Amino acid sequence: MKNLNINVVFASITALIIGVLVLPKNDSGKISVVGKCYKKVKKDKFALSITIKNVEQDSGSAIKKSLSTYGEVSSLLKSIQEQNKGLEIETTEYTTRDKYEWNSTKNSNEKVGVEGIIGVRVITSNPEILSSITFDLAQYKDVYTSNFENFVSQDVYTVERENCIAEAIKNAHAQAEKIATSNGQSVGEMIYADYNGENNYVGARYYMAKATSMDDMDEGANIAPASIFSGNENISVSVDVSFKLK
Repeated sequence: MKNLNINVVFASITALIIGVLVLPKNDSGKISVVGKCYKKVKKDKFALSITIKNVEQDSGSAIKKSLSTYGEVSSLLKSIQEQNKGLEIETTEYTTRDKYEWNSTKNSNEKVGVEGIIGVRVITSNPEILSSITFDLAQYKDVYTSNFENFVSQDVYTVERENCIAEAIKNAHAQAEKIATSNGQSVGEMIYADYNGENNYVGARYYMAKATSMDDMDEGANIAPASIFSGNENISVSVDVSFKLK
């Protein structure tokens, strides 16, 4: 039986220890990381719903009365639109429906007439216009304002999302470079990218003037439209990116 060469055994053990302590280079030739971007985008559009409602005994009378007010409201809005070219006006509803009210004596709903309804939506980038419109419409007892909206327009959202994707890719490249450098390598060209994004609406921060009948206002009262403040929308993007290693 041959004797083991003690030098050979020692050299083998030493090589094994060194191999454990030294990180090997990435032999796959690529590195994959997840880049992220998070930003707040100011909401640039404001919208207000206007509803004209009248109750009469038949549908013809109900819609006729609502149309009369609608004509006046339309003239008012068009005059405002002429002074504010970015203002958008759209009719959203034009209908009649039976109107019911609860009769506590009979303990049941009873038809009280037919309601004529015409809806209008006003969109603008200047929220003060909506506040002013609300006060202008307070003179009509059959006009109601509601559903104030504050949102990011599609054009702005598209640009901000694309910018966020670019930032997420830069973030991914920076991460990959740090990892590669620590292992004696460098990052080459991007060979794969896949992203998923999400937006998160935060509640609009605003003060909205409530349409009040002129009869409810003290004569000579100095009441000004309320200020409206824009909220923000959160845009979050994650990108799975792979780079070649050099």
